[in-house]
Amino acid sequence: MKLAKLSLAAVIVVGFSTTVFGADTLAEAFTKGKVSGTLKAWYFDRDNGTVDKGIFNTGAVLGYTTDPLYGFSLGATFQANYAPFASTEEKNLFAGDEFGSGAVLSEAYLKYAIGKTTAIVGRQFISTPLIFGSPARFTKESFEGVTVVNTDLPATTLMAGYITKFQGRTSEAVDAYDINKGGTHASVDSEIPDFEKIIVFTMGAGDYNKVGGKKAGKVFSFDGAYTASITNKSIPNLTLIGQYVVIKDVATVADVDLYYTEASYVIPMSNFKLEIGAQYRGSKTDSALDAYNLEGHYTAGKIAIKDLAGFGLSFAYGTTSNNDAVIDAMGNGGTGYTGMVTSSISASLEKDTDSYVITGTYDFANAGIKGLKVLALYGVNKQHDIQTKNTLLPSTISDITMTSIGGAISYDIAAIKGLGLDIKYETIEKDTKKTHTKVDSDELRVMLNYKF
Repeated sequence: MKLAKLSLAAVIVVGFSTTVFGADTLAEAFTKGKVSGTLKAWYFDRDNGTVDKGIFNTGAVLGYTTDPLYGFSLGATFQANYAPFASTEEKNLFAGDEFGSGAVLSEAYLKYAIGKTTAIVGRQFISTPLIFGSPARFTKESFEGVTVVNTDLPATTLMAGYITKFQGRTSEAVDAYDINKGGTHASVDSEIPDFEKIIVFTMGAGDYNKVGGKKAGKVFSFDGAYTASITNKSIPNLTLIGQYVVIKDVATVADVDLYYTEASYVIPMSNFKLEIGAQYRGSKTDSALDAYNLEGHYTAGKIAIKDLAGFGLSFAYGTTSNNDAVIDAMGNGGTGYTGMVTSSISASLEKDTDSYVITGTYDFANAGIKGLKVLALYGVNKQHDIQTKNTLLPSTISDITMTSIGGAISYDIAAIKGLGLDIKYETIEKDTKKTHTKVDSDELRVMLNYKF
């Protein structure tokens, strides 16, 4: 936490030398503060090919920020989750991502703003290409550390950060896949997790390996992560993004480096917009982690038609390296052009995988129904049959094709300001050619949110 302490000290010193004002007194900073929140009622139904069960979650997100005083402000956000009717079997099925009873203080930070620079110290939600706390489950992931954002350069956003701890979706999501805990399965005891010096990696869909007979997955200990990013929009219609992260002492043995670049160009046409994009993600590990085969890269491109009388259509293609999977991001929020409706990007990140996605959208505002949007998606992930280069993984990777068909509906209900409904559905067929097996799975998500 040396960097965090030094950053905080610097912020305080600068703060007392500035003439930036908000509230006039400390009492006024609190009385003029803002309260915000979300009441949530979510239903997930999951058929994983073996068990078909649903779970109903209720809870709330409550946030408060003070009015700025000399550029300083405080912020806090609580998340709470309760499944009132869940059976033991349902709790077991969803313990790794959706079921986690209790409450957690996900944000607790000191913020300082001066000119075009903003610094935040403490617990905070972060959404960047390589550090991304997923909001796709009832409890949103969060991080603890320091972030600084500056926009002094024209059409340019610079960000730097240092991450010390992570708060996941559920305690089971951490314990069941933590290589340091040997895959301990707590199931029905799953709770909202606290902040720990562990991190979840977004990467391939499998559990990867077994070390000493113990299940090993996507959760690793770490000792701090440093990041820097740049976003530039100085050329009209062109957006350029680059980010780098180094994660120190992963699993106490090695460093991990993550890389990201993206270029997106929008061409205005007479009655629609044409977008062309290219994306690269890469991960590198020290030799102590070679057995995990995580020094891969993901390259993808897309072409999309937007705003054509409310319609949109896109095609995206991605490919990964032959012998190494890709670590997409810290946290489960990693994204890519070939992400699916509910299964996200994970399957596209396996080694030697080609993937493509066709997506269609329509905004019913063009038909007089504001706030209603729909999406349909068809996607394929094809992992080829290849030799691996280590002894921890099987000698071959089965020839696997995953076909996804999904859709989504989003509706901001005009009659009740702040009330929104999201419905997502996806069915996946996993065809393993080597073993001549097919497994069908599907998931339905119904999410009702009231924001105030």
